[in-house]
Amino acid sequence: MNKKVSLPEKMVKSFYLFFCCVLFFMMGFAQETVKLSGKLTDLETNEPIFAANILLENTNKGTFTDENGYFEIKLSPDSYKLVVSLLGYQQITKEINLKADKYLEISLKQGSESLGEVIIKQSKKELNLRSPQMSVNTLNASDIKKNTDCFR
Repeated sequence: MNKKVSLPEKMVKSFYLFFCCVLFFMMGFAQETVKLSGKLTDLETNEPIFAANILLENTNKGTFTDENGYFEIKLSPDSYKLVVSLLGYQQITKEINLKADKYLEISLKQGSESLGEVIIKQSKKELNLRSPQMSVNTLNASDIKKNTDCFR
């Protein structure tokens, strides 16, 4: 017993299947993202800081500041620990709770880190100068006279 399905019923099933596929596809792209952006400046001179590291701790996300000190990262809404660092400046760590786009103005203080004791050692390898480090061929005058063809 084959039951015949009417054309409108087939269309409804096809439309329903199509709608489910589109909805499923859209859900994959529907993850909300927010933008964390800002400007990084020197605390004393108020000049923009170029190429500073902007990292989010415990994630694989980060960026660098551009020549004007600006940065931008797209993230999903959450709480993050922002770490800002650059050689010659003191590192800053800041807790950030992102629910919507956020713009930060951050100033870094110049600073230096002193290293512990640095020991430089020099070691010298003894070389036997009597035995050559590469192969050497000797030619005497008679060998040169025999092979004068190569100099013409």
